[in-house]
Amino acid sequence: MYSLAVNNGTLSDEQVSTLIHQAFADPKLDGQRILVLIPDSTRTAPIPQMFRLLHQELGKRVAALDFLIALGTHMAFTSLIKYTN
Repeated sequence: MYSLAVNNGTLSDEQVSTLIHQAFADPKLDGQRILVLIPDSTRTAPIPQMFRLLHQELGKRVAALDFLIALGTHMAFTSLIKYTN
């Protein structure tokens, strides 16, 4: 597991890039088929950044790098949660 703590704000693009590189540096991934599950529009995530960084790190090393939108993989919002977010 790799982690990096930030006291205020968010991780920089360079920090995220370093974490992605560390997490996916294992040569056992070379030639493999990779499926990345990404959240649907009801959840927020830095999808463009992660897509770019994962493609840079794995795109030329793996046999396939696919992304699947994870629809219906979480509990539905309750009315309270829906209107407070």
